[in-house]
Amino acid sequence: VDIAGKIKSARKREKRSQAWVANKLNVCRSSVARWESGETTPTTSNLKVLSTIFNENFLSDETHVRTPMEIIDEYKDRLEKSHNVIGIYRAVQKLMSDLGIDYFLYMQVFRGDLHPTPKSFIITDIDLDWQLYYAENNLQANDPVWAHCWNSVLPIYSDDVYKKAVKNNDKEQKKIFEKFWGMGYGFYVAIPIHGPCCMAVFSVTIRSREKVEMVRNLTPVLSY
Repeated sequence: VDIAGKIKSARKREKRSQAWVANKLNVCRSSVARWESGETTPTTSNLKVLSTIFNENFLSDETHVRTPMEIIDEYKDRLEKSHNVIGIYRAVQKLMSDLGIDYFLYMQVFRGDLHPTPKSFIITDIDLDWQLYYAENNLQANDPVWAHCWNSVLPIYSDDVYKKAVKNNDKEQKKIFEKFWGMGYGFYVAIPIHGPCCMAVFSVTIRSREKVEMVRNLTPVLSY
């Protein structure tokens, strides 16, 4: 079944924008664009919603509901075949889309870099507006998530960071979350990665609060 063509055809038939479809499915517009280009494929749950809103069957009888681990295994194979940053970016982006996650961020610094604002390597598909806000306000220097990941191997969730900010009456941290939510983001998990020479954080973000439990359940798989 040509899912990409069916989605685009149904959307145009109903005179709807990609943004409208994205809003109905609680995903970002770029996810819909990637579905229509054939770069990624919607999850089974998203195909069911598409079937409902367009009154058309997007699921075939042979549709196999892949487990998160099956998706991860496919991603690992694709990642091993990636030979540059663009290939890695596309592989991770496809993984996120297949898992139903809106955005990802991978940030890495060398342990020997003791500069107050260490140079970092970053790949992400998070909206540019948030990236600029984060950089222009030098949030990395006082980011409790980064501090946690530097000193721990345990994942940390945005809700826990916010609760701690409220408990400590940390107005600056609460302001960051108000901005975060104001830009339409709902929830994230940050997973520390400790290597012999580098320290990194892999973070995934969703817009819809309805997917919070899904992300919590996926955390062990993402850590794997």
